[in-house]
Amino acid sequence: MSLDDDESAEVDGTAVRPYLLTGGRTRSIGTDLAVEALVVSLDGADAYGLTSEKALILDVCRTPIAIAEIAVKLSVPIGIARVLVSDLAVTNHVEVCATATTDDVDLVRRLIAGVRAI
Repeated sequence: MSLDDDESAEVDGTAVRPYLLTGGRTRSIGTDLAVEALVVSLDGADAYGLTSEKALILDVCRTPIAIAEIAVKLSVPIGIARVLVSDLAVTNHVEVCATATTDDVDLVRRLIAGVRAI
């Protein structure tokens, strides 16, 4: 008898891993972070006492990087990356840069046109 992919994930523990990384939390501390939000390590931030995943985030954030890219580098779902990044922001290890928002449709159209022109 062979195990299918779902059963093997349950047996080897990979189905449970993201839950363990966040202590069961599925939401960021504070507001939900945008997937495109840039994250950068703060000067003097030290990885001492951090989990290996948080230490890796701290390392890859030496230059600004989007939360979506962090998720890819850690091979975790975006929701897990958001929770881990928010934990690091609360402990002053990283800064999450605000993303721009607008309801100005004309501005968005001009931006799209400008990107297409490149």
